[in-house]
Amino acid sequence: MMLPIRYEDEIEEELIFTDDGVEWYGNIEDKPQIEQNLQALQTEYYATNDIKEKQRIWSQMFVLTQVYAKSLIMKRMKGVRYESPEEIDDKANQTALAFMSQYCYRKGFKCGASFAGMISPKILESLYGHCKEDQVMSLNKTIGTSDKEIGDAQEFFGFKSIYEQPDEFAQVITTSLREILDKLLVEFDSEVEEESRRFKLRAYLQILLRKPRNKHSKLLFLRNFCDKKDIDVIRLFELELYNRLSQEYYD
Repeated sequence: MMLPIRYEDEIEEELIFTDDGVEWYGNIEDKPQIEQNLQALQTEYYATNDIKEKQRIWSQMFVLTQVYAKSLIMKRMKGVRYESPEEIDDKANQTALAFMSQYCYRKGFKCGASFAGMISPKILESLYGHCKEDQVMSLNKTIGTSDKEIGDAQEFFGFKSIYEQPDEFAQVITTSLREILDKLLVEFDSEVEEESRRFKLRAYLQILLRKPRNKHSKLLFLRNFCDKKDIDVIRLFELELYNRLSQEYYD
């Protein structure tokens, strides 16, 4: 006869935070006041076990995150495309909610260095992550109960391909991206004198274009191989590349 299995009560593990890498981003005293306020509130949030007090602190952090996100969104969208004040407020609310909700469902979640750096991906999600199209239909969709696909009946429906060759659209996108990168690299090379810095920029670009599964790959590269000036150049290149691609494909 099998004996019943007894499971011991699970013991909640103590949350252990690390500030590894904080010095890499600089001292907290040198950061904007809103960063300092958020760091202080975060410390208070994890210092108390009182639920109501946590809710109060969380609400204060949410308001500050909303203000911070709005400022970052306006800076990102400057010169790219027009967004109405109502749309910016809506995106800031979405961003703040997406970021602050992590304190609720991610055990031990903590911003150890830069709130702006951790809020930025949520801004991209709010701006571009849920782009809706009017109508999407696959050419492989079957028509009614027949075995015919829409792609087989393009002439009957009067569909006309924008590009004569099937791969022409992908070729246009690839060519356009290559031209933008080549032009941008030439411009940066004319301003960046150090050969090692140019090499690091291209190495980082390889990681950026490959979209590695490990989301920490870019951060680890910057931390282990780059100094402060390298990082400034790479961030500036990344921002300029993003702006030019936005102008190319969203205008």
